[in-house]
Amino acid sequence: MGDLTHHRSRSYTVKTADELSALLEDEHLNKADKIQLVEVVMNKHDAPRALEEQAKLTGASNQYTLV
Repeated sequence: MGDLTHHRSRSYTVKTADELSALLEDEHLNKADKIQLVEVVMNKHDAPRALEEQAKLTGASNQYTLV
């Protein structure tokens, strides 16, 4: 589990279910005193369906159209 601490934000990278579980119990994450980003690294086809659907919706809403 990696922790990159910045002045206004904090980011984490987790690669296993155990790392994610530990992070979710971490006092710094739960303190939420700054913007936090959690990068979850997983195999391509391991994403939960809800996450895949959210990614599709987010991707569609972030598309730019040329005028």
